[in-house]
Amino acid sequence: MTLEIFLVYQQASAAARRLLNNKKRLGWHKFCESMCPGTPSSVVWRQIRRFRCSLNSYDVPFNDPSSWITSFADKLAPPSVPFMIVFLISIILTSPLQTV
Repeated sequence: MTLEIFLVYQQASAAARRLLNNKKRLGWHKFCESMCPGTPSSVVWRQIRRFRCSLNSYDVPFNDPSSWITSFADKLAPPSVPFMIVFLISIILTSPLQTV
């Protein structure tokens, strides 16, 4: 990476950061102005949680699959699944016996 490309990147990154901060600030002001004494507290707290949990560009690199692919694959197909016979035996042993 050349110095010129790096400087262009830094300028674009700073401009994007300023734009996002301004949008967040405007969103907060708009929310505060929309509140009235009759606003339910659940709406207020939901919005506060949204603002708190807004992602920062430094938090999680979502474009990097190495950060999330393993946990996603484990949820999709767990690493260990019991054999069908073990599953059937556990059902038979735990079910109450029926007499005819």
